Amino acid sequence: VHVWDGRFFRLDLHLDRFFGGLDKLRMTIPFDREGVAEILHNCVALSGHRAAYVEMLCTRGASPTFSRDPRDAINRFMAFAVPFGSVANAEQLQRGLHVAISDKVRIPPASIDPAIKNYHWLDLVRG
Repeated sequence: VHVWDGRFFRLDLHLDRFFGGLDKLRMTIPFDREGVAEILHNCVALSGHRAAYVEMLCTRGASPTFSRDPRDAINRFMAFAVPFGSVANAEQLQRGLHVAISDKVRIPPASIDPAIKNYHWLDLVRG
């Protein structure tokens, strides 16, 4: 989630996608939407950044009995805020950039619902 001038950009939509993904992946966290929003706001406040990239994520976690069954795993929630950065310099941001678009298909929608945020980025690296 981007934060500009101390304000979140479309936080509600990011929370919709995050909690929708949790439901579809059958994962749970001990916080509701308001609790996660409060945690994210606290991350920004504690960081002191007025422009930040804020991330919330949930990992499958591990099972206390080392079971490979994902239903036995204890899901883990994490959140952090870092200064907002860009791969473009100020001039490029002003005038625009050229981009290259790969013809490689990411993970097909039949395999993983694209509405679920995931971090399977090897396909992006290969592109």
